[in-house]
Amino acid sequence: MVHASAEAGRREVYEANGANILRWQSVLDSRTTEGCAVRHGLLYDLDYRPVKHSTPIDRPPPRHFNCRSFLVPEMRDEEDVPESGDTAAGAFSAWLKSLSPAELVDAFGKGRADLYLRGVITKADLVNQQGRVLTLRELRERAAVK
Repeated sequence: MVHASAEAGRREVYEANGANILRWQSVLDSRTTEGCAVRHGLLYDLDYRPVKHSTPIDRPPPRHFNCRSFLVPEMRDEEDVPESGDTAAGAFSAWLKSLSPAELVDAFGKGRADLYLRGVITKADLVNQQGRVLTLRELRERAAVK
């Protein structure tokens, strides 16, 4: 209840100051959950709808206990929005590659990390149309269809 009220208040301030886009920002380290990491850098409108991508917000930050993600208000023209709606696609990939093998397995599990690093799946493939993080079985099925 408190979080919902605070979020509604922030949104009013964003609108009053001309913000038209929210950028999901996550701390990327070994404690970051998959659900927050895959949204890092993605753009949303003020009603939390995806902008030029298909990864919905299932819950605005904080998504879970000890969540370190937040939404950053921005003013962007349509032509200033990347085609993918992702302002940090390279950062996500670089972050995964910067992790040691043990940290990578810890953060995403061996199977997910392997599929991503081999290019079998993309960042967007890690979640479904409702924003739920997919299981390894679901990811393998999705990869088999490609």
